[in-house]
Amino acid sequence: ELEQDPRILSCSWHVGYIRHDSDVAGCGIVVVPATEKDSAYAETVADQLAAYVWDRRHEFHYTGLTAKPEKALEMALAFEGKPVFITDSGDNVTSGATGWNTFILRQVLAVPQLTKRFLFSNICDPNTWQLLDSLPSGTETQITLGVGADANSAPVTLDVIVRSKGSLRGYLMHDHDAHYGDAVVVSVKGLPIEISVASTRQTMCEKHQFDALGIDWDDYDVIVVKQGYIFPDLKAKGQLCIMSLTGGATPQDTASIPFKRIQRPMFPIDEI
Repeated sequence: ELEQDPRILSCSWHVGYIRHDSDVAGCGIVVVPATEKDSAYAETVADQLAAYVWDRRHEFHYTGLTAKPEKALEMALAFEGKPVFITDSGDNVTSGATGWNTFILRQVLAVPQLTKRFLFSNICDPNTWQLLDSLPSGTETQITLGVGADANSAPVTLDVIVRSKGSLRGYLMHDHDAHYGDAVVVSVKGLPIEISVASTRQTMCEKHQFDALGIDWDDYDVIVVKQGYIFPDLKAKGQLCIMSLTGGATPQDTASIPFKRIQRPMFPIDEI
């Protein structure tokens, strides 16, 4: 509406990149006057547009269902339908994360009397994948899963059975038949948990990717994937989809990020 004014050439609201720790990547308003003599008027319009956005700051929210990790798991365990998809948003490999975090796995391992059947697909651990890939299906072995780079990727020791092997496939516009790496699917002995241990980071967001690993996603109550959001195939399949606001390289819980370089004060980091 502001751009309909002949004294204004253009108005822009730049939402910024909210998870980038930079003093020049915040939210900004730019108003360009039609002529130099309209500059003072454009300043006024810029103030009006900035106020319009600022006054609505509490209306911004995630699209979809989000929850702190403890609550996200609680919701998944309480839900009666299947499958539930939990996205490990702090370890989102589609946004550059490594895919090697074991945080949600350790959450689930700590659940007493686990009755829901869980699939973790994938957890990236090249060394453990290499060990498992050398073993025939049906082999029982003990593995250490987790590269131990930080607290999020802390290793866990598991007694497992090798179930199946396959290749990691492309998704969306990427070649679905191309080979992006490999994975071995294991069952954790004594627990309703299966894990696809991958040689490299790759998200699992389409049915054919699960099929390529010998996984039937109908076998599980809860499926944990390494994404920052829910992809169309999973959204259509899931009876419930929850973004778990986990820590890691790609945190979605903006207010929890330890920013050092952004302009201050900055909402919602600061109370303004």
